Amino acid sequence: MDGYEAAGRIRGELRRSSLPIVAMTAHAMVEEKERCIAVGMIAHLAKPVLPEELFRTLASICAETSEPPAGSQDAPPPAQVAACG
Repeated sequence: MDGYEAAGRIRGELRRSSLPIVAMTAHAMVEEKERCIAVGMIAHLAKPVLPEELFRTLASICAETSEPPAGSQDAPPPAQVAACG
């Protein structure tokens, strides 16, 4: 299974629309980025990944996911808190 199929399954079969999925790939062409976004990934980082770009992307995701998903009574999972805290 590649990243495209995994993202499609996460979005479709598992119905996890709010789970952030970031592509980290050696494919840097615009068409690849568009394909990643089309299957449900929220960002695309081309290798070699620049630390500044990685941190900027993660900070953006953390800002967007700082609240628990709608309908959730629980706190965010520890991994999310550690990554975004």
